[in-house]
Amino acid sequence: MLQKQLDEANHVISELRLALAAAHAKMDRSHAELQQKTEELVASEGRFKNLVRTIPDIVYQVDCSGHFVWVNPAVQKLGYAPEDLIGRHFSEIIHPEDVPAVSRAVVLPQHGGRATGEKDAPKLFDERRAGDRGTQGLEIRMMCKASDRVEYGRMSDFGQGVAMVEISSAGIYQTNAYTERCIHAGTVGVIRDVSDCKSMGNALEESRRRLQIILDHTDAGIMLIDARTHVIADVNPAAEKMINASRKDLIGRQCHQYVCPQEVGQCPITDFGQAVDNRECVLVQAGKSEIPILKTVALVELENQPYLLESFLDISALKHAETELENARKDLGTKVAQRTAELVQFNEQLQGEIVVRERANVELEKVLEDMKRSQGRIVQTEKMSALGTLTAGVAHELNNPMMGILNYIQYCLRKTDSDDRRFEVLKDAEREVGRCINIVGNLLTFSRQSMVDECSLEPANCTEILDQVLRLMEFRVKKVGATLVRKIEPGLPGIRTDAEAVQHVLLNLISNALDAVKDSEDKTIAVEMVQKDRFLQITVADAGKGILPEHISRIFDPFFTTKSVGQGTGLGLSVCRNLVEALDGHIICESEPGHGARFMVTLPFNAGQ
Repeated sequence: MLQKQLDEANHVISELRLALAAAHAKMDRSHAELQQKTEELVASEGRFKNLVRTIPDIVYQVDCSGHFVWVNPAVQKLGYAPEDLIGRHFSEIIHPEDVPAVSRAVVLPQHGGRATGEKDAPKLFDERRAGDRGTQGLEIRMMCKASDRVEYGRMSDFGQGVAMVEISSAGIYQTNAYTERCIHAGTVGVIRDVSDCKSMGNALEESRRRLQIILDHTDAGIMLIDARTHVIADVNPAAEKMINASRKDLIGRQCHQYVCPQEVGQCPITDFGQAVDNRECVLVQAGKSEIPILKTVALVELENQPYLLESFLDISALKHAETELENARKDLGTKVAQRTAELVQFNEQLQGEIVVRERANVELEKVLEDMKRSQGRIVQTEKMSALGTLTAGVAHELNNPMMGILNYIQYCLRKTDSDDRRFEVLKDAEREVGRCINIVGNLLTFSRQSMVDECSLEPANCTEILDQVLRLMEFRVKKVGATLVRKIEPGLPGIRTDAEAVQHVLLNLISNALDAVKDSEDKTIAVEMVQKDRFLQITVADAGKGILPEHISRIFDPFFTTKSVGQGTGLGLSVCRNLVEALDGHIICESEPGHGARFMVTLPFNAGQ
């Protein structure tokens, strides 16, 4: 019996030993797993700290009372070392004026226990709410270290004293191992520099304000049109005034209700793919009356959407002036015809009276020829006087606003970075306004009534004048790739003339020759000076495509040109003829299509005598 009990005890002891061994093995495995998880946690904590230390934003942790527990090295942007802030209250580095609006201790008592809701909840640097309910985008000013003054500045510029930052913060909680309750352990947050964003926003707002001032005060009407629907998106005050409708009434309407109503479905930009549309058309006012305008339309992109930028000028006054000029030309033609008829009748009477006297008849014919030339000069003078007065008035009226627009554009260019997409638009506008100013300058030159007088005549060396002109044209000659041949007769005497007028004539003729050979295979230009009795003959010949026979008789007429739109005003040769005739000389042109053109200028050696 005793033996049986002893065996049972041994059996129990054996089972206990096995259970104890199993428990030891399980404990060893648990210890190994705990050690592995501890190592992984340490490694994860190390990676997290390394990450936080390297990010450019300031990361901080404060305790339940708002005192710094930890802050990453990025706080050096404010001039502090991390150890400078540990134990200090967060409000100590906030601008004093901002503390009452962002500190929990100050803000919450002001709400008196009432519920604010998610929308109106205050934003705090020591936020206790966690997750998505925390503080996002809190903008405040932070004091940099060792600052004696309060100014707006960049975080990286400690001398400015204050940095504008954005804070995002949330509460952190720990679980009590014994009670299993979550306990508030403090707040973590991220501080980000927004100084650059603020500066850029202010600069953008200032740029928009200046642009709006320009648009509000320019005399040109401007429309912004949706390129997809042709609906008016915006207009400036000048457009409102010209259309006689308010901005509110115009926005949302089809542009063809007011500009080019006959072109619905045939827009040169959106339907035919032109880059720019620049021409004369009509503007329909709110009262259904029409006025002539000169418009320019270009395709632009705003906020990734295509728009048509349309600007236009009222040219009613110019059209009225053109009508008056045409009527004056017709009236002048009638008077010339009447005068010519009177002269013919008078000539017939004289012919009948001097049949018997051949010599007297010859002399009379010379007188009549002189009278015809004088009549032609009178007619031409009257034409030039009327046209000169008109063009001078128009040019002077246009010159001041053009210079104003150019100044505005150049001001905007100085304030716009070269990589800004508006920079190229402004450069195009500057170039086009410059071309307009050049045209106005040509009109003013053409309108001068006394370009040469007796006082301006003095001895001059035409060879030296030509050399000076060629020096001025040297860059353009090289750019075109032309070959310029000089043929100067040896021993040419000096000439009494207006050197500036001769230089102007040569500049115009050689410039036209360069335009003529620009696209020719043969780019030869010949300039010849020879003596013909009491006259100096200057010839400028090119190897261009020549002039059509129907154009020869009109090339010296004002505003007539065979050049492309925008490349010539048609005043150069007209001015040349006026200058040459004022020097008692004459100018002719010989040309055959495909064989170039020759301009021959004949000047007396002693003009005015």
